[in-house]
Amino acid sequence: MHSFAHLRGLRFTPSNAVVHVGGALSVEMTVCSQMPVPVPVEQIAVSVHFSVEKNNYRKTAEWLTKHKMSHGGVNFPAETMPFPTSQNSLPALELHEMFERSPSDNSLNTTGIICKNVHMLLRRQESSASLETPSGVALEDGAHVLRCSSVTLEPGANTVTFRTQAKEPGTYTLRQLCASVGPVWFVLPPIYPLVQYDVYSQEPQLHVEPLADSLLAGIPQKVKFTVTTGHYTVKNGDSLQLSNVEAMLILCHTENRAVIYSNARDKASEASLRVQSSDKVTSICLPAAPAYHMIEFELEVLSLPSAPATGGQSSMLGVAEHHRKHKNTQEAGHCMATTDHKVSIDCPWSIYSTVIALTFSVPFRTTHTLLSAGTRKYVQVCIQNLSELDFELSDSNLADIGDSTDLHLIPLNTRSQQ
Repeated sequence: MHSFAHLRGLRFTPSNAVVHVGGALSVEMTVCSQMPVPVPVEQIAVSVHFSVEKNNYRKTAEWLTKHKMSHGGVNFPAETMPFPTSQNSLPALELHEMFERSPSDNSLNTTGIICKNVHMLLRRQESSASLETPSGVALEDGAHVLRCSSVTLEPGANTVTFRTQAKEPGTYTLRQLCASVGPVWFVLPPIYPLVQYDVYSQEPQLHVEPLADSLLAGIPQKVKFTVTTGHYTVKNGDSLQLSNVEAMLILCHTENRAVIYSNARDKASEASLRVQSSDKVTSICLPAAPAYHMIEFELEVLSLPSAPATGGQSSMLGVAEHHRKHKNTQEAGHCMATTDHKVSIDCPWSIYSTVIALTFSVPFRTTHTLLSAGTRKYVQVCIQNLSELDFELSDSNLADIGDSTDLHLIPLNTRSQQ
């Protein structure tokens, strides 16, 4: 086919040559015709080799995006040899002189030239008993072929676009370009360097992460929910069921919004989010979304601090509910105590529950000391801010919660000193 046309370059859409099952992919090839007049071509085809590598079906869009090219283009040399070195190329002839002499007087009887690698030049067809010389380039045949019909190749560069819909996850390698003009097929050698595109299938996923670097107990904090639909289509009525934790509340506002993005992070739509809460379960009704899309929304959560301990000196820390496994650590220095709340979430696409852990840091450490001076008693209360945020202490008040009417607490600090 080099005398007819040659491949100059190609470009994928999407540019990273990665598409999910059911998605559309196009390959734009630049074919340079060497004919002096326009040539109508009945069909231009690209044979494709399909392979499923180990664990290839588990590759996600994130993994493939990090390991695939982003520009989507491949350029080929402007001029190539008519028959480059390949498996089907003809090797060079190994010619040697041959002399045959008479055994009686050693006189030269015959002379000639022999080819020592004739077995590389001739092959026996399986269905034929005769020896035939192979063609320079063999036409590959496979189950996966990209086709483009009724194309007219003008002299010079031509753009031919192939479109396909991904059906099976795996790696697809473009092998050979060929064109048919009537009963004649023009065939190019195997495409080199290797050009591939990947098709993946992804399971639905739920990801929950705080918007801030760390969650603080006792303060309403926003948490971001990301639902990656994968091959699952979210229908009307599908919901996330969150098991309530006694020490952590999910704050329900009158208006919550969810944004739906395509797999390419393009905003597709926006819908209202209905959140219903009961004593044991919080239900989040998801908006309808197609497969291989993302649903993102935000909710506010509040970790309730524990009641202050009794005694001469106390340190008030937040704790998780007692019947659940929890972690409550406090290191020396100014490190904040942390509390983990584990929430079980039932998703409509799985019979198994997803367990997430939200870690809250207690931003304050409160201590108090009872001092005596004669008949007078002083209660000293110290509040230490352990977080990186600035807080303003307002309306501070120390009150007697007992039944005594003779006890009066008089603040010694003015409001300006607080």
